[in-house]
Amino acid sequence: MVAITTIQLKKSTYNMLKRLGKKGETFEDIVRKLLENYETAKDNSNQDY
Repeated sequence: MVAITTIQLKKSTYNMLKRLGKKGETFEDIVRKLLENYETAKDNSNQDY
């Protein structure tokens, strides 16, 4: 069984994530996509964030 956790977000942050997602995407999908893009950008720029 996969462990699930809850995080608290400001409503404005929630709305930003919601706008980034496509129909049928979960918040898990949206957050993972953002993290993957962050890691790719970080690797491509060779900078520490």
